[in-house]
Amino acid sequence: MGLIGAGAVSRIFYLPVFLSALTDLQLTLVADQSQAALDRLGKLPKGTRQVTGGFGEALLANRHHMDAVIVALPHHLHLPCVTQALQLGLHVFCEKPLGLDEAETDIMRNAARDAGRILAVCQPRRSFPAASLIQKLIELNWLGEVERIDWDEGQPYAWPAESLSLLRRETGGEELFDIGAHVLDLLCWWMGSLDLVEYADDSKGGSGAEFWLELKSRSNVPVHVQLSRLYQRKNQVVIQCRRGRIVWDLRDPTGVKIDLTELGDLPHPSVTFPASGIGWPLQAFHDQLTRFGQAIHGQAKPVATADDALLYARLFSACRQRQQPPTTRIVQASGGLTAVTGAAGFIGCRLVERLLERGDSVRALVRRAQSCVRLARLPVDMELCDVRKRDDVQHSLRSAETVIHCAGSAASDRDTIVQGTLNVLHAAEAAGVRRVVVLSSMLAYGDPPLVGQYDEGFRGTVSRMPYGAAKREMEQRCLEFARSSRVEVVILQPTCVYGPFAPDFVQGPLESMLSDEFFLMEQGTGRANLVYVDNLIEAALLAANHPGITGQRYLVNDSANITWAEYFDELSQGALGNPISKYPSLTLPDLSEILRARARQRQFPGVIRKALLNDPLARDWLIGSWGLYAWSRGKRMFKRSAAKPLVPSSAGPAPTTTTPDPKLHLVERLRSQPRLYFEQPSGEFFASQAVFSANRIRRELGWNPAVGLAEGIQKTIRWAELAVAGRQSEVAATK
Repeated sequence: MGLIGAGAVSRIFYLPVFLSALTDLQLTLVADQSQAALDRLGKLPKGTRQVTGGFGEALLANRHHMDAVIVALPHHLHLPCVTQALQLGLHVFCEKPLGLDEAETDIMRNAARDAGRILAVCQPRRSFPAASLIQKLIELNWLGEVERIDWDEGQPYAWPAESLSLLRRETGGEELFDIGAHVLDLLCWWMGSLDLVEYADDSKGGSGAEFWLELKSRSNVPVHVQLSRLYQRKNQVVIQCRRGRIVWDLRDPTGVKIDLTELGDLPHPSVTFPASGIGWPLQAFHDQLTRFGQAIHGQAKPVATADDALLYARLFSACRQRQQPPTTRIVQASGGLTAVTGAAGFIGCRLVERLLERGDSVRALVRRAQSCVRLARLPVDMELCDVRKRDDVQHSLRSAETVIHCAGSAASDRDTIVQGTLNVLHAAEAAGVRRVVVLSSMLAYGDPPLVGQYDEGFRGTVSRMPYGAAKREMEQRCLEFARSSRVEVVILQPTCVYGPFAPDFVQGPLESMLSDEFFLMEQGTGRANLVYVDNLIEAALLAANHPGITGQRYLVNDSANITWAEYFDELSQGALGNPISKYPSLTLPDLSEILRARARQRQFPGVIRKALLNDPLARDWLIGSWGLYAWSRGKRMFKRSAAKPLVPSSAGPAPTTTTPDPKLHLVERLRSQPRLYFEQPSGEFFASQAVFSANRIRRELGWNPAVGLAEGIQKTIRWAELAVAGRQSEVAATK
């Protein structure tokens, strides 16, 4: 067998299966046009050769060394690669989806028939025990007729995509063709042919990240499907039948929950699953490839065929007919091209949206493809660009008039913040860019003082947080550059940026609240210097065009007329329904003690420590062994981990005569966590009463926040309710 494509699916699934489990199939070569992708594969099975080049060249040159190929290329390349392989007499095992519509799929199916070769499609979920059991239950009519199916699946996109083809609409880079191919295949397997009734997606002229489908079977069973790459969903399938329902938690490939509403004499479903000992989902790939090999020898049928793929490909075609046509990318406007670095981030993506709304010509520069889901919904040119590599930046800033530099605004590494910014400035100079607007931070002034009001004249100190220290150094280097370059440089120093998708002041706290790790510092009395993201964007647009301000710095802050307790109370009540009184408060000495305890704890080897915390038998063994004496500080950790459970068991409350102290509960929780949301300098940050003034940008640039505090918080809450809905369901199920 040959493997065409050396991307993430080959690295994560195919190679481990060939290395550990398959005995009847031999991998002879791996081909990819990218040598870097081939290098990332690591160890290959014995006798496997690497071939650098396009799939056509690889197939022609090596067809006599293979009986079959695995096609693991981006979706839009399946049709040409599969048809060529079949015409060369090779059997084909193709990654899902086989085709992006009915016509493509039919061409490949006919090509396999004409060539007399096996064409199989990788659909690993068909090999999951839970999916096979559901198919058997429906086939046996075990709970009576199916009355309705609800499929709700989604999580923030985390697949290590190595190219933008998995995100672009024109190359099939939408969730509909990604997870949707798995979902629609299983539904058609269970229910037969389905028809599309209603369709919607969240595309804004680009590639959809969320999809809503209403389907119906030939027997008029309604099927509702919701898919998301942006948000954590419930991740479950509910199949309502006449005598009960089947619930599949999609995080568990091995079992389902059955709720009976009517007892009766039910036949016992029998399903057998061969096991190779490699675990799921690798076991599913092993099963599919094994069946493919058997099919070549006429001993079995592939798990999923081109005929199966045709059923959901018809749904793809129906969905495409309902989609809004892609928006033509905006050509260069009279104001010139604006390049945005860090365009996939929280601030950068909203900036690109705003620029497009104004009709500006935009180029969005991103470091990683997998972070571009939200950005890809827009009709914008995206380019991969690592600002740490000057050659990348030099190419990406071609023909740009203005650069708004957001990259590194949420990172903490000095290379990105300092050297990356210098690379942007020097590349801008070489490309003839007129102005660069650099997003910095209030932390460039150092850790906020405990009290007082401060503006751009404040000299400050070097922050103890690496992020703040790097921002301070970056600003100094920018100002030095501006004094000797024709490129105009303007620095913006936002305070605490909040709004939809904000990682630090919305998503992070909400996640901590959901996992019972949230706390206030000093009763939350510190001043929250908040700026709504849209207001910061307007400041950036002003800074990009206002004359005569090169070499200047501007603080951007909406208001400090709210405490952290007030802000987090609105956020928690609005998104979760919990008052701020639910969460404990720590003093700065409390936090110092927790950090000292964690420092002692971390001196014990991390892997061993985690294993011991999770395994009572191992913990008890080590506590009684001589090895413990070498780690005397670790002994205190073991005693803490052996304490009463944090959550009472279902058998009833733990016997105690005192009310548990929520602060102690929190301390125990945080001691066992891999990280703290607030480190020591951050704790002081949230306790500070300092206020940062934006009077200068108001006076000199005419900036005036269009979104007030109350409106900004309400917009954030409306988004947060959607973002945490699935996560709440997950937490509730766990409890």
